[in-house]
Amino acid sequence: MAECGIMSKIAIPVVIDARFRIVIPKEIREEVEGLEPGEKWLLEYDLAGSEEQLILRRLRR
Repeated sequence: MAECGIMSKIAIPVVIDARFRIVIPKEIREEVEGLEPGEKWLLEYDLAGSEEQLILRRLRR
């Protein structure tokens, strides 16, 4: 899994809404450089931390 082209790894709080869309808080979107719609990201649970934290990993283009 380490060879999957990860550029960055960011732990952020997100909300899953009623339509199962991931809602990233606006203040987080503004702080994370390069967080653009249409890019490929992986989301996974941070099992070592809180259940409410997901790991957001940007994949190389």
